[in-house]
Amino acid sequence: MKKLFVLVVCVVMGVSAFAQKEEKKAIKQVFDAYMKSAKARQADEAIKCLSQSTIDYYSELLTMCKADSATLIFRPAFDVVMTLAIKARTDASVLCAMKSGEELLRHAFQEGMVSPEKQSFGEVVINGDTAIVTEKNSAYRFVKENAAWKFDIFYSMSQLSPKFDSVIQDLKLTKPEFCVAMVVRMFGSGILLQDSKKIWNSVCE
Repeated sequence: MKKLFVLVVCVVMGVSAFAQKEEKKAIKQVFDAYMKSAKARQADEAIKCLSQSTIDYYSELLTMCKADSATLIFRPAFDVVMTLAIKARTDASVLCAMKSGEELLRHAFQEGMVSPEKQSFGEVVINGDTAIVTEKNSAYRFVKENAAWKFDIFYSMSQLSPKFDSVIQDLKLTKPEFCVAMVVRMFGSGILLQDSKKIWNSVCE
């Protein structure tokens, strides 16, 4: 009886290890597919790899693009930087006509606004329907949605948000000063609209 119990335990452990290996393989495939599609500006293929929370975040960004400056300035600094960067690189009429976060994401991919650098695929730790991949000093998350793994870019974004707020305090800058400086650093001074007020106003004004 004891031998049978040990055998059953060994079989279960073997099945579990195999399942974990297959899950990690599936996560790596999603990661590679996303990187390839994003780099090639294949928007629809890249979006298929993304989590719903990521798409929802871009819906928020679109709402912020259409909000007035008084509303925008109360958002976390990271959200403001993302919004200003989008507004600085996209014609107002194009943004105003958009109805969903998926539309904004598609535009971002097609225009090369989302162009990930090559990243190595580090250690994968799976916990139920969530997986964390650590790579050097960074970490990114995958979530299982409808039995398929998706790349949750929103997780990485949310990790940066408190760091932005901390830098503002350390440098003793106002939020507008810091956010504009970050956009300039990301895209160059020529990317900003000549009329600085326009970048803060709603794109639909």
